[in-house]
Amino acid sequence: MAAIARRMLHELDATSREISQIGSGFRGTITVGSVTGPSVAIILPAIQSARARYPENEISLIVDTSDKLAGHLLARRLDFYVGRVPADVDTRALATRVVGPEPFCLVVREGHPLLEKQSPTLEDYTQYEWIMQPPGGLARHMVELYLLEHDCSPPERVISTSSLMVTLAFIQETDAIAPLASAVADFWTSRGGGLNRVRVLPLASDMAILPYALVTRQGESLSAAATRFYDDVSAKLEFSDAATFSGSEHLPKSLSE
Repeated sequence: MAAIARRMLHELDATSREISQIGSGFRGTITVGSVTGPSVAIILPAIQSARARYPENEISLIVDTSDKLAGHLLARRLDFYVGRVPADVDTRALATRVVGPEPFCLVVREGHPLLEKQSPTLEDYTQYEWIMQPPGGLARHMVELYLLEHDCSPPERVISTSSLMVTLAFIQETDAIAPLASAVADFWTSRGGGLNRVRVLPLASDMAILPYALVTRQGESLSAAATRFYDDVSAKLEFSDAATFSGSEHLPKSLSE
C-alpha cells in the first residue's frame, strides 16, 4: 500500500506540474492556418522561434485558401489564421487585425529568354505560357486585373493548378511564367530555399493582392499556449491602422485565396 501511495503521489505531482505548464503556455497544442505567402515569411519563422523556447508545445500548420481557413476557424479546428475574410462569412463572428496587401511578383526559370531581353514589356510576358491558380482563385483574378489595368490582355495559354510544388517544378522545366507571393519567391531565390534556378522578372514589381489579416473567433479567448504563439506571430507582422477588416467590400463571393 505504501508503494502504491508513493506512485500515486508521484503521479499527482507530475500531473500538477503538467497542469501548471499548460496554464502558463509552456505545454499545449496549437493549430494555426495561413495562406501561402505569410506561411513562409511569418508562420514558419515563428514556429522555429517557439520550438526553441517552448519545446513541449505541439504546433500544427494548415496552409490553404482563406475560405477554407475561415471554415476551419469557425468549426474550431484552428486557433487562428493569417489570411482574408471571405465575403460569405459573417464578419461578426470573427476578430481581425489588418496587416496589409500581399506583394506578388512574376517568376521564371534561370536562363529564361525574357531575362536577356532588353526593355521587355508586359505584352512580351503574355506571349509565354503562364501557370496560375484555377479560374475563380483570388490571386489569378487580381493578376488578371493588374494586366488589364496596365492595358495588357491576360495570357491566352494558362496551366491551372493550386499546387505550389507543381508550379515551381513546371517553371524550372519550361519557359512558363508564374505569379507568386513575393515572400515565397524570396525564400526560393535568395534565402536558401534550395531552388537556385528560379528568378524574378523585373516588371510588375508593384503587383499586390488584397490585404490579409490575423483572424480569430470573436469573443473567445485562446489557450495560454495559443496566446503565446499568437503574440509571437503578431510580433513579426506590421499591422495597418485599420482595427478590423472584412473582405466583403472587395472580395467577390466566388473568389478565394
